[in-house]
Amino acid sequence: MTVGAGEKPAEVYDGGPCPWCGCKEFTDEQQKYEQVILPITTANGLQIPGAKPGLDANGMPLDVRARVRGEAERLIEDFMLLANETIAGMTRTRRLPSLYRIHESPDADRLHSLELFLNNMNRPFRLGLDPQPIMVQRLLEETSDTPEADIIKHMTLRALKRACYSESPEGHYGLAAKDYCHFTSPIRRYPDMMVHRLLFSYLGGGKSEKADKYEEMYYFYNPNRTSMVQTEEEN
Repeated sequence: MTVGAGEKPAEVYDGGPCPWCGCKEFTDEQQKYEQVILPITTANGLQIPGAKPGLDANGMPLDVRARVRGEAERLIEDFMLLANETIAGMTRTRRLPSLYRIHESPDADRLHSLELFLNNMNRPFRLGLDPQPIMVQRLLEETSDTPEADIIKHMTLRALKRACYSESPEGHYGLAAKDYCHFTSPIRRYPDMMVHRLLFSYLGGGKSEKADKYEEMYYFYNPNRTSMVQTEEEN
């Protein structure tokens, strides 16, 4: 029996026994997740749904819809976020050269332009010069049911900076994370593989690598910024 990403097996998430083996341990762990892990990963960061195309029976596009995360998918993604934060925190505190995924705070002039745009849309909202991500999240939530929701979301995302790779642990604004790196997807992202190789070296007693050894790779993955700029849209 397999469960696709985003599906919610009612037998498990509604308190019943595991449909695979009949035990209730999974349900107990799920309750711990809801009480402990979920508040950590959703308390302060931005929760912006992605988009996916709607297709007809022949696979032809019909429209673009909001991508809704199912319970199982949310569970996996939240633990991946925690793993990324944990690894980044470990390398930072031990001063081990690594590759971090950073997202800088938005510029004041872009925030001011966004506020002017909202005023012109008759949706005034005060963000201030240095808003926390939860304030941006509140803006999106308060306007989510308005006719202007899509354009407000678009302009809000344009006001934010783009995430990028860096050798400096500068934190991730959108996730409200002090430490963050890409670690959990080495199969599809080479930056994750770089972090894996560094960790294998450190855990095996290898010497700390010099940061300048990887400087060329930083530029490769961040070609449009003076120092380092992103090549991916995802976190």
